[in-house]
Amino acid sequence: MQLRELIQNIDVVNISEFSDSKEILNITNDSREVAPGSLYVAITGFSVDGHNYIIDAVNAGAVAIVVDKDENYFDELCRSNNVSKIRVKDSRKAFADFSCAFYEHPSKKLTLVGITGSNGKTTTSFYVKNLFETAGYKTGLLGTISNIVGDFKEDSQLTT
Repeated sequence: MQLRELIQNIDVVNISEFSDSKEILNITNDSREVAPGSLYVAITGFSVDGHNYIIDAVNAGAVAIVVDKDENYFDELCRSNNVSKIRVKDSRKAFADFSCAFYEHPSKKLTLVGITGSNGKTTTSFYVKNLFETAGYKTGLLGTISNIVGDFKEDSQLTT
């Protein structure tokens, strides 16, 4: 997908080294997952700041980076590597917006059921999954025990 398509509905503060013909092949907020053609989104977390890994992302082949800090520190790095630096107000929100655009707004094509509460969420989610499957619907389940889509089952790595 072209960078110009991705930024159309993003609340961008400014862009440096912009080339609207840049092809974005994947989006990540983990510098270890950056490959040539990546859009890297630097997010400040509770214990780790993704901005600290921008150099790693550029060296791994990122063609664009997204930041929410007003720093000029990475301008020369981006300029010398022909990397677009996109500054936004909130990179966490921008990550969600970029991902929605990149993956063609999957939530518009799905019916989602969320289960909240203190106890019984896992049991309830498996009951609901079985009810929908019995009614003939294609289902998926994302939970703390496993992620299931059709016949594919994978142990969960993260808690919900």
